[in-house]
Amino acid sequence: MSEEVYHIFIPDQIASHGGNQKVILRSGKSYDVTIPDQLQEGSKLRLKKSGLDQNDVLLILHTLYDENNSYQQIINNLISNCDIKYDSQVRCIQSYENIRENQLNDDIAALDLLDFIVDNNKKKLDDEFVQKYQLASENNRLIWIEECLEKSLEVSRLSEHKKQALRGIYQCVRAGEAIRKLDYLNDLDSIITNSNIPVTVKQRYLNASVTSKAITTELFIINLIEDKVISKVEKEKYLFVYIQVRDNQKITDLQQLLKLDELVLNSNIPEECKVIYKLASERVFEQKNEGNSNDIIYRVGKVTNSVKKAAQILPNAHAVLGHLGVEAGTKVAIAGLSGGAATNATLAVLGGGSVAAGGLGMLGGLVVVTGGAALIGAATLVSIVSVSQMDTEDKVNLGIAAVAGTLTSAATIATAWAAVGAFGVAGTGTAIGTLSGAAAYSAIMSALGGVSVMTGGAALIAAGAGFGIYNLLKNKKNNPKQLEARLYTLLEHQTHHLMTVFNYYLSEKTNEYFLAPNIPVDKLANALYKYVNLEQGERVLALVDQSLFGSGKVGLVFTENQLIWQEIWQEPKSLRYSNFPDVGCSLPNFSNEKLDSTLYNLLRELKEISQFNKIENLDDADKLIQQIEMLNQICESCISLEPHIKNLNRIL
Repeated sequence: MSEEVYHIFIPDQIASHGGNQKVILRSGKSYDVTIPDQLQEGSKLRLKKSGLDQNDVLLILHTLYDENNSYQQIINNLISNCDIKYDSQVRCIQSYENIRENQLNDDIAALDLLDFIVDNNKKKLDDEFVQKYQLASENNRLIWIEECLEKSLEVSRLSEHKKQALRGIYQCVRAGEAIRKLDYLNDLDSIITNSNIPVTVKQRYLNASVTSKAITTELFIINLIEDKVISKVEKEKYLFVYIQVRDNQKITDLQQLLKLDELVLNSNIPEECKVIYKLASERVFEQKNEGNSNDIIYRVGKVTNSVKKAAQILPNAHAVLGHLGVEAGTKVAIAGLSGGAATNATLAVLGGGSVAAGGLGMLGGLVVVTGGAALIGAATLVSIVSVSQMDTEDKVNLGIAAVAGTLTSAATIATAWAAVGAFGVAGTGTAIGTLSGAAAYSAIMSALGGVSVMTGGAALIAAGAGFGIYNLLKNKKNNPKQLEARLYTLLEHQTHHLMTVFNYYLSEKTNEYFLAPNIPVDKLANALYKYVNLEQGERVLALVDQSLFGSGKVGLVFTENQLIWQEIWQEPKSLRYSNFPDVGCSLPNFSNEKLDSTLYNLLRELKEISQFNKIENLDDADKLIQQIEMLNQICESCISLEPHIKNLNRIL
């Protein structure tokens, strides 16, 4: 009997004094596990017959706890010796506390900067500490995913059985292993992709998700060849051409490829695996095809429909993909593919970081994929097209609107969805969850970096570095200031009500105007260190570069509260929006008539906005939430009195 292996991070408090730790298994079931005090790194606990198919469960425990508290001193020294602002140092120290105690860290930019500091000094540090820190840092990012999933499930309309199944599917993805229900994985992808969690965390998740999907597809196909092809010579021919398809190599035997197509498409493996295989063989995923969203969706739909026809199943007109997978009629059990040479070969190529291959899964960070580019690229297309085709009703059923963390009552879910969408933000400032079809596909692909990100290259890297900051970590080893600049502006998953105003006045595409979250970090860093002095917690929303060579050292910065500017040979100046006078105001002078006109009108509108009682703090937001919930209570009362208007709440 095999065993299921899990890598679990234990917070300092429990590791020191002992206590209970909740553990969710790949079955979706959860257990409260008793952790002994004075926990040592790598300690193991065994749960007898608690896993899938009555397998034993082996828990390998990890922690940053050290009884001498030397790790805390190491971090403090690294941060204090780094040439960054004092506020940045404080935020990095707080991020380390969140890492140690396994608490959600909403300051992802500070966490990225702390990663940089540790990575930049790792040659001076003990290897054991560096490895433990990197694992703990990755674990902290996974908390975003886990809390996002739980918030959605809490208010979803799903059965308890499916909720448990989705939790189990996530654990498979987390471990970097095969998936039993691919259609459930599509639902999980939708929840995470439509959420407002940091883009770098979404990228980590999707990388793991499509890799698990590719592993699952490969295991089905290899098992199919092993079962259906009797001759050893013929098996080798089938496997040889399949590997060429999988790895995006030149096909040397087109007749054999046609035979493989026939074998796969006429089999009873899950339809989604057939679609992924066919997309890989037709190379739809290639970068040259990424730009045209409508064409991608059309081609994925065409392949999907051809697969359905081959299986004598009518296509579902509701969506291009719908819910494909095991429940489409396959009788092949994924459990039968969990062992043997085929599994080992597959994990060696596609899942080198998986727990089954001796790795840490998602806890090990982003690992280099040595092969399978076509299969992973095709799996990425299937996932994103599936997400983009999901309609509002599906999203409501999955509880996606709750991911924003603003409303938790099941009765308010439809109102919340209509009001705020799914809270992922496209490059246009539009919530990704409110888009559909080609627009949704384009927005999601843009946010996640495109198919090429998922199939290799610079994005698939060693542990400890995120997709979005990889080039900074790689190229700015001796200068953390550009990475630090991200602490003082909006990140990709964040919004601000003033951005609508800045988008109106400063939307012209020039080499002067830059809006958050797309302000170049080199310009922003130069401005922060040259002339911008921010208040506590203040963020930069827009930057106008008036320097001669585009350095950002001369120009204007708009924050949430004020305008700060630097003219050449002058001292920095600032003006709060609320203090902008209608007449007699001395505005920045850069000998730019167009900018002067824009600036006056922009400041006048910013002043008007500052004078209104806008919802800019948590207390006001809480009041709004209370009012919405009161409205929903009224709706529920109406529903109880008049059953025939049960859809009133959704209409509102």
